[in-house]
Amino acid sequence: MKEFPLLSMFNLHENLLEALLELQGYADVQAVLAKYDDISLPKSATICYTAALLKARAVSDKFSPEAASRRGLSTAEMNAVEAIHRAVEFNPHVPKFLSTLFAPLNFIMEKVESILPSSLWHQLTRI
Repeated sequence: MKEFPLLSMFNLHENLLEALLELQGYADVQAVLAKYDDISLPKSATICYTAALLKARAVSDKFSPEAASRRGLSTAEMNAVEAIHRAVEFNPHVPKFLSTLFAPLNFIMEKVESILPSSLWHQLTRI
């Protein structure tokens, strides 16, 4: 997109990310993010939340709440939490939308920490 700035208005890289996620091509998603997750390019919710998704997926297999409460979060787990916080700061409406899709109807979210274990974490580990 840096080479063809006019194409960025079509958000082709975001469409590519969505297609690769649908195909579960996570290595390819990581490569696209590495190329377009640049400070000089305008950020988007797609890029922020996709980066957070990949970081959370990387630690989800070996994550244990009991172990984390005893030893604290590892560096990779902290990076995932920080990526989620950055994504929510960029667009706080996405977790509210996701909670209506995946959470029980009586669930009322107060903080990002309450969203992660109950709805997002469950969905991130199922992907």
